[in-house]
Amino acid sequence: MLAATPMPGSVVLVVWLRRGLSPELVADYLPEIATACFARRAVLGPHRFGSPVVTLEVKRG
Repeated sequence: MLAATPMPGSVVLVVWLRRGLSPELVADYLPEIATACFARRAVLGPHRFGSPVVTLEVKRG
């Protein structure tokens, strides 16, 4: 994880994916990520640095 920014009702994480992981693979596990974070849902998005870095928004409320 590179950064975590709290927002009203959510947290935005910037995550560097290790070798072998792809954004598509992480997207398959979004329900499990949301459950582990006690969140309503998790949303994965691209980051300006490119493919090894993604933005993960964990929405709690």
